Amino acid sequence: MTNARTEKRKPRDLFILQEGLGDAVAFTALCEPYFRRFGEKVLVAHKCPEIFEGNPFCEVLPGIHQDSIDPGKLELLRANGFNPVFLTYCDYPFNPTLSCSEIVYRRRHMIETMGARIGLSGKIASSPRIFLTQEEAKAGRRSEKPQIVLLAQGKTEWKTVPAAVLRQVCERLLEDGRFEAIQIGLAGDELISERVMDLRGKTTVREAAAILANSALFIGPLGFNCHLARAARCRSVVLLPQSEPPELAAYQGDEAVFSETQCDLCRKDNLMLRGEQCPNGFACIRTMSADRVVDAARRLLGAGPLPAEADVWDFGNGGETVRDMSLYEAMRKTLTPRLELFRAMPDEPFSEKNLISIPIHPRGAVCECAFRFRDDGSARRFRLDFNPEPGQAFLIRELDFLSGGATVQSLK
Repeated sequence: MTNARTEKRKPRDLFILQEGLGDAVAFTALCEPYFRRFGEKVLVAHKCPEIFEGNPFCEVLPGIHQDSIDPGKLELLRANGFNPVFLTYCDYPFNPTLSCSEIVYRRRHMIETMGARIGLSGKIASSPRIFLTQEEAKAGRRSEKPQIVLLAQGKTEWKTVPAAVLRQVCERLLEDGRFEAIQIGLAGDELISERVMDLRGKTTVREAAAILANSALFIGPLGFNCHLARAARCRSVVLLPQSEPPELAAYQGDEAVFSETQCDLCRKDNLMLRGEQCPNGFACIRTMSADRVVDAARRLLGAGPLPAEADVWDFGNGGETVRDMSLYEAMRKTLTPRLELFRAMPDEPFSEKNLISIPIHPRGAVCECAFRFRDDGSARRFRLDFNPEPGQAFLIRELDFLSGGATVQSLK
């Protein structure tokens, strides 16, 4: 007979989520299905715990996130009855051409991949959700008119739409005076239009969710705010680059808009996920058509609100369950040393907004990058850093540069 007092308790799974905010919001679609399948709240760790605040199907372990992981902390978690599991929707195969592993996206929604990896199976209806209080939700109503939320700046260059494109969209959607346009994002994002309610840098994650919950439409590039809009039950016009499979973050009832400018480099050569530079200047997102965006926006504005459960996921037969840190170890093998070239105008600080990150793969000893600027006579400053691994940076050189003629500088 087993003595209940001496029986060893099974460690509780702790899902350490990938660091992206959008990844965490997408994961909220899995909290209730996990609770109903396993009979307990899903325990997660993420750098933005407020995403899960008020969620009755989820608990957050504070102080733990992807960037805080180290062997000592993992052993401490295990000693305290937790089984740490790193959860991501990516694969990390070895690429013999690069002599290292690389990040690869599946042609499948991230929610389906993460759900299969936490042990769900079959088809389940569930959508991302942010649990707002009544006070939070009420504060998201910023206008008497129907609200349209706009965003131009994405997390990366290949997710950033020129503000001028959305300026045209904004002007056309506001011309009959029926709507109020609200711009969200970071304080340093370019202003889309003088006609928007400018909330750049003025909202928390939950305040942005509340604004979206009170809005008729979100328009912006692929990224965190598209997932947040879905969690707030707000329809979206998603401006998609070709750097990621369209299936990765597509939601039923939204509209995806692509540029007419097409290339096959990211799909064929995985260019962006390797951290290499786009030879076409990110034309797939920079040449987005305002006409296409306006047409998609008008279709969704006439479609009415989203139904209560707009998304159905197919998690397969349940054969992909992950219950260890193997994906984290695989992800670590994709990290390569980098040169980081920052550029700025004379009166600007260096920032990641103007950064060229150049990976140094084991395939060669020489790293080369060319950069071209308009012949406008402007002075620019540069700083070159060497990053042997994340969190480390060594200054190599700072320099000033005055453009003139069709100048091309080469860095070796």
